[in-house]
Amino acid sequence: MKLVDNSGQILKYSWTVRLCALAAVCQTLAQLWPLVEPQVASLVSPQVFSVLSLLFTAAAIVARVIHQTVLHQSNDEEGKQ
Repeated sequence: MKLVDNSGQILKYSWTVRLCALAAVCQTLAQLWPLVEPQVASLVSPQVFSVLSLLFTAAAIVARVIHQTVLHQSNDEEGKQ
């Protein structure tokens, strides 16, 4: 297995990575929410975090197929030379 040439740039600027990280945080909160103080936990249902995780995951799938100019600038410049 070989990493792509601009893997550092992808990790830094890719919306897919950001959205997947948000989905992971929301899913973790959904699992840990019952352990929070009952007074605080009653403000938000754990299902809210699960739904947010689902939405962030769906958005990450969409972001994966959208052209992100920042990630392709170096490739475009190499192709012009």
